[in-house]
Amino acid sequence: MKKPRPDQPLSPLRKIQCQFATGVTQPLTRGDRMRRRWTDGRLASHVVSTFIKPNDALSSLERLEIYNRQYWFRLLDSLREDFPGLRGVLGERRFRNLCVEYVHSYPSVSYTLRDLGARLFQFIIEHPELTAPKTEMARDMANLEWAQIEVFDAGARPILTANDIRRNVAVRLQPYLRFFEFDHAVDQLLKTPNRRSLWRPQKTHLAVHRIDFACYFKRLEPSAFRILKGLQEGVPLEDACGLVDESIQPGTVQEWFQHWMALGWFCK
Repeated sequence: MKKPRPDQPLSPLRKIQCQFATGVTQPLTRGDRMRRRWTDGRLASHVVSTFIKPNDALSSLERLEIYNRQYWFRLLDSLREDFPGLRGVLGERRFRNLCVEYVHSYPSVSYTLRDLGARLFQFIIEHPELTAPKTEMARDMANLEWAQIEVFDAGARPILTANDIRRNVAVRLQPYLRFFEFDHAVDQLLKTPNRRSLWRPQKTHLAVHRIDFACYFKRLEPSAFRILKGLQEGVPLEDACGLVDESIQPGTVQEWFQHWMALGWFCK
């Protein structure tokens, strides 16, 4: 819906729509009920009665409360499903508080709940007090779990073949690939959140990819990570291969490329 100009008065219908949206998106109380005060401090029951009629069973406020509760229950449930690892890092209470603050700051603007958590990683960076003292781990986990959503949905291109390489076809990486340098072993922590040894900082280079519409994590050597990141950023193949450590043997690099080709990571 197109937003009116600041100097443009709202139509009666638009005013009701804005009031309804304000009430629906207002955070719930600790008891998961609608707040009894409006955003400007007035009694919510008085404000709501100006644009919603009561019925024989429910007051105006109670009718709006149904939508208010369902709005929050659905969005919070969606984030719980998409970010189980982050929930494991923070615990139920702190995860819920984080999600409430996040949705209040970045309300859903997409037709699909798939996009709801797109800015959660950035929100954690903006508000470290909500995840302290586990902010770095929470940041890495949110980044990884959002990557899974992106990798699952991203497009794919025709796989590069040996004949293409012999014909010097430019090497590109599949658009669904994501590469990360994390400060924690969040890939393992996602699978076994109760292993306290994994909570210690541990530099981790990781590829997130997919096979047959299922997402997977693959650990990478630092040199392998630099090659792949270079290719992803458009560095020519020869220059990307020059990013490896001197201790890495050429045969090892060749094995990496053979494995990556077998996974279908290279495309035309």
